[in-house]
Amino acid sequence: MADEADETEKERKSVNFPDHRRNSHSEPEPDQSKCLGKTRSGWMQVSCFFFVYYVCVMSFFLGMLSIYFNNEDRFGPKYQSGDGFLGTPGMNFRPRAKEGTLIYFTSDRSSYKSYIHSLQLIMDEYLQSEESFLESNDSASFWKECSPDSYADSSRGCMVFGSNLTSTDCGQQNDYGFREGRPCVLLRLNKVYGWKPDPYKSEDELDSDMSQNLARKIKSWPSSTGVGDLIWVECYGRTSADKELLQLGVKYLPYDGWPVYYFPYLNQFRYLQPAIWVKFSNLEPYIGVFVICRAWAKNVSPDVHNSVGSVSFELLYEP
Repeated sequence: MADEADETEKERKSVNFPDHRRNSHSEPEPDQSKCLGKTRSGWMQVSCFFFVYYVCVMSFFLGMLSIYFNNEDRFGPKYQSGDGFLGTPGMNFRPRAKEGTLIYFTSDRSSYKSYIHSLQLIMDEYLQSEESFLESNDSASFWKECSPDSYADSSRGCMVFGSNLTSTDCGQQNDYGFREGRPCVLLRLNKVYGWKPDPYKSEDELDSDMSQNLARKIKSWPSSTGVGDLIWVECYGRTSADKELLQLGVKYLPYDGWPVYYFPYLNQFRYLQPAIWVKFSNLEPYIGVFVICRAWAKNVSPDVHNSVGSVSFELLYEP
């Protein structure tokens, strides 16, 4: 019996227990060095992933830029409208009120001081450009002196002589007519790249809805003026009452429109927009008048509501 007990004791001692039981009281192996919870190899994997990711993103971005610049015309729009509705330039006027289109003024100079300031800024640009043009050699200038035989081209636009716009009727010396209650409004066509006006050449080309007064002007316009064909302008009242108030009281300076040799606009450096004055000389005090000014040419399709080929504003004078 004793021998059997010894044998059992030997077998019990020789049993191999699992490692976790045998080493349950042994010291743990030290962890590898970590930074912010990641080992050196973990950080290398993350760095490689983001490096490849950002290289792909930058390659895609640079590829898109390359495609864009290789297909871009740096001097003008790639797609242009024709001579229809979308190709007709809009018209703008100065001075403008801070809000709305009402030009309101009184005999007090403070009421129209801001108008004078905005007009003078525009005139200063024309006058300074003219001074620079006259002092420089024509071939070295940013502009050229245009005529019916010399139009604006892709390299240079036409010089707009500010001295022609500073007349005795509309100038700083009389506060642009506001001092007298006979204001001057500056009109300009908006810039539309590549648009060329198609002026009226004969009586048969005149529009049927054109006023008789404007038709007479066009028929009697002398070709010997040195100005050539015009994009004609006519300002009139919206209602019959407005038309009566403006009758025979509207004057255009220096011409009744813009000479066609100022066009086309081709994004010329320091391009100057041609301008004309419209002087209203018989405003009735305390009576507002709604004015519509419209450009006339064969390829001008005006839309009064959207200010295409036309512009509208109100005038109100209170002495």
